[in-house]
This record gives sequence, C-alpha cells and structure tokens, in this order.
Amino acid sequence: MKRLFPAAMLIVVLSLLLAACGSDPIPTPDLFETTTFTVDGGGVFTLAFDLPAANSIDYRYSSDFELTFRVIGPQDDVLHSARRSLTGEGSITADELGRYTFIFDNSQCRFTPRVVTFNSKVIAPGDI
Repeated sequence: MKRLFPAAMLIVVLSLLLAACGSDPIPTPDLFETTTFTVDGGGVFTLAFDLPAANSIDYRYSSDFELTFRVIGPQDDVLHSARRSLTGEGSITADELGRYTFIFDNSQCRFTPRVVTFNSKVIAPGDI
C-alpha cells in the first residue's frame, strides 16, 4: 500500500472534518439577528422595524469608532440617544403599531467610515 504524502493526508482529514461539521454557522443561543454594515464618513445609516403594538425589540450594537446613535418612534419621538458611542444595548416595547427607526450617525467625522455590528431580536408578547 502506498503512503500518502503528509500534506495530502492533512487535506483528506480537513475535508472529512468540514463534511462532518457542515457549512451552516453555529446558531447563537439567544437567536439574535446580526447585521454588519458600514456608515460612510459624514453619512447616516438607518434600520427600520415595523412593530405591532406590545411587541418589543432587544438590540445591541458595536462600532469600530465613535458615532451617534438614536432610536426614533412612530411619532418621530426620540426613544433613545447616545453621542460618541462605541457600544450600546437596550430594549424597546412598541406602545403602538408603527415604524421604529435605528439611526447610526457618522456626520461628525467626514472622512472615516464606521463599521457597525447590530444585533436585534423582535419578541412577541407571548414569547416572553
């Protein structure tokens, strides 16, 4: 029987391990949806969620550099605001049906983009 070259043997072992593990990512225990995006220098990036009344959204974010973060409710009221923030988290319960907008504002820095990771989980009243 012919011996496999060590590099070829390593490739076979790694291929078997990858096949056994599958290609699906390991789910996070808290089932948060994760979104990563870039906020251009001098720009603003928004994410909007249409929530029925009594639903809530848990969220957390992190950025590689400081930015301004706001959550705006359906009546254009500011529900949360943070300046020069690198990270944040919170929960909002919808008092009424409507659009809840998360704003990531990089207008204070015209030349450096920000990379933001945003995690969110919408929770219906019966899921708590």
